[in-house]
Amino acid sequence: MNIENLLSEISKCLSNNEVKNLNTLHLLEYIRFKIIEKLRSKNNKEIINLINLVEKNNNLKKNIKNEELDLMVMFNFINEEKDEKKTKSSNNVLEIVLGGQKNFLIFDNENNKNYISYKIMPLYGIVYSANTQISYKTIKKTTLLNINMEDKLKKE
Repeated sequence: MNIENLLSEISKCLSNNEVKNLNTLHLLEYIRFKIIEKLRSKNNKEIINLINLVEKNNNLKKNIKNEELDLMVMFNFINEEKDEKKTKSSNNVLEIVLGGQKNFLIFDNENNKNYISYKIMPLYGIVYSANTQISYKTIKKTTLLNINMEDKLKKE
């Protein structure tokens, strides 16, 4: 599995007629499911090669656009532990951990004292919407696939 294959799979998800009428969060969930399914079908050596490629070429970015959506696909290797407190997401986001771990606190928009805790391990992911307040801790030596989606038509 290489980066081009994953980008191709994401583009294929966007062009699928079954997802044309989904809102952006449902579309990101669909992409999450398809990408994780694809990754889990590969052997460990292919996943390790993908992680090594991302580590070697850190912060790879690719824009994927169609008439309605702009996606920014990023592959990141986090070498040192990263901690962020109560930040607000500006776009709808999909994050998949390829290797390592990322821990989230996702806060209730109505009551900032309420939150859920979510731990993402390798080959798992999370989708959250724009304006979601989150805190997170990325464990050192973590490899991430991150997709930010801007919805031009605001279908939601």
